[in-house]
Amino acid sequence: MIKTQKHSIAKKGSSLLLLVMVLVTFLPLSFIVKAATDESVERIYDYANTLSNSEKEDLEELAESYYQDTGNNYLIVTTTTREEYDYSHSSSPEKDCELYSKAFYDSFIELYGEAHKNCTILTVALSSESSNRRYANISGQSELETKLNDERCTKAFSEIKSSLHDSDYANAYTKYMKVVNRYQKIKPNLNPDSIFLKIWFQLLISVIIGGITIGVMIYHSGGKMTASGQTYLDRERSSLIRRHDHYIRTHTTRTKRKTDSASSSSGGSSSGSSGSGSNGGGYF
Repeated sequence: MIKTQKHSIAKKGSSLLLLVMVLVTFLPLSFIVKAATDESVERIYDYANTLSNSEKEDLEELAESYYQDTGNNYLIVTTTTREEYDYSHSSSPEKDCELYSKAFYDSFIELYGEAHKNCTILTVALSSESSNRRYANISGQSELETKLNDERCTKAFSEIKSSLHDSDYANAYTKYMKVVNRYQKIKPNLNPDSIFLKIWFQLLISVIIGGITIGVMIYHSGGKMTASGQTYLDRERSSLIRRHDHYIRTHTTRTKRKTDSASSSSGGSSSGSSGSGSNGGGYF
């Protein structure tokens, strides 16, 4: 009886020791995984103080949701001095805004790594001297440089220009994210504002096609033709009289096609990326 109790105690003790070893082994790993999961990426840099704390939090959540869905970073940076990042200044405020945007992008990649290289950036430059010198630029970087080319960046700016003009910044930033998210899903060679891409137009076409199809089916459902060629064939009096198959000849003519060596040797020129990404913007 005593041996049995000792054996039971030893068995429980070994099970407890095994449990402790498992916890010691896997708990640090779970903490590491959780730490990596909980790492937050800041995407809203409001140096010009255009947002309240709650508005900034809402935009951060929206940008994170788009990142989880697409893997793209939709960034916003506002400034009154354009001195937060180092870059070679130019004589043009518009060009300075693009250079500032690129310097901001380089800083973002340096902080978060190449895994976050697919970015679009809304840069809002507010002059501290005059409210009439307000400029905004939208740029696309890495893969988004093609999906959001110069034309699409300009279109996206036109979508938010009125809200920026009215200083309705939270609404402008929200609309910016929604527009660029829609544009990047459309093939680069298509017009993102084409009526053929509108959902209501596609539904209308579907209804029209469905109506025509149903109408044709109803029209042809009134009766069915039952007569065929066999109905009027008199098998007793009809027969095949004779059969002829005359093959005469086949003649093929070949003509050598002339090629223009000059045109075949010349090719179209390709322009590489300047490294600053795609850009589009203007004063508001």
